[in-house]
Amino acid sequence: MENSKVRIAYFVHGLSGGVGSVLINYIDMLPKSRYEFDVITLYIESDDLYRKFTSRGINVIKIPSKSESIIKNIYSMYRILGKKKYDIAHAHMTLTNCFPLFIAWTRGIKIRVSHSHLAEKSTLYTNILACLTRIVANVYLACGKSAGRFLYGNRRFEILNNAVDLKKYRYNIKMREAQRKLLGIKDSTILFGNVGRFSKQKNHTFLIDIFKEIHSKNKDTKLILIGDGELEEEIKNKIVENKLEQAVIFTGAITNVYEVMQAIDILIMPSLFEGLSIAAIEAQANGVKCVFSDTVDPDTKVIDCVKFLSLNDSAEKWANTALELAKYPKKDESKIISERGYDLSKEGKKLGGIYQRELSKLLGEK
Repeated sequence: MENSKVRIAYFVHGLSGGVGSVLINYIDMLPKSRYEFDVITLYIESDDLYRKFTSRGINVIKIPSKSESIIKNIYSMYRILGKKKYDIAHAHMTLTNCFPLFIAWTRGIKIRVSHSHLAEKSTLYTNILACLTRIVANVYLACGKSAGRFLYGNRRFEILNNAVDLKKYRYNIKMREAQRKLLGIKDSTILFGNVGRFSKQKNHTFLIDIFKEIHSKNKDTKLILIGDGELEEEIKNKIVENKLEQAVIFTGAITNVYEVMQAIDILIMPSLFEGLSIAAIEAQANGVKCVFSDTVDPDTKVIDCVKFLSLNDSAEKWANTALELAKYPKKDESKIISERGYDLSKEGKKLGGIYQRELSKLLGEK
């Protein structure tokens, strides 16, 4: 390891927003002269994200999902981890981290990193998988306290914040004006937004209910939805049914979220469950006010203008809260974001330090 690159196998559910974006952010912070990366994934949901990885010389390997064939899924991981001598296996699949890390253990990979990105409701099923993960992993990371406690219980873990590139996401009035002009948004219009896949977890159905209330109270409002996913057509149909199509903008999956974020005033995230969302931190770094469901990790709140509401609260209450936050002018919050540990340049060094610490332990054992 002293004279060659450190080989890391990363495991993710899919190349989409969220975890995929967090992973590429951190890979960008690690020296390419020192590390070699392979990404093993069940799904390639975003062609743009796929191109981001491959353009950096990162090998992306798609394997069958467990729903396709659990035997093929496990055999594929076993074959891949035996084909190349990896120094580190780093799983970003939260509850199912136990599967690739168990195979990594059978293949003799000494450094097995479990990374928790979500905090779901605890059940017998989740407890069993969490217990298995604690057995086969030997490095425990989480994006926040709730995500860590969910997967590791009372076991000690380290927090690696879902940090952002503050040079990109810092509020820029000129870029804001340019983006709003491109989107056809008037200066007076309040632009609400959401960043995330159209999936059950993100709860777009309730989001549209909320925006319907917002728009009925203030016609000079619009909603922008950034992302794609399996429920996109269903949400489009709901928007048409509620006669909101002139007030809602769909961007699809885009690579310039940091630019479009400049145009947004309020982020609304009524997720059914969520770890420490990277989109939420990016929004706050840009000075965007936020309304989150109380199922979102409480550590997601970094700046003052963030409110948490229950999913049992009415859409009208969510609308009133969002409109109240819109009264506060947007400003640069990047200094606070950095001070509270969400500066990518600093957190990238932390991850590199964790890898080097574990590699040094191995050298000390020889």
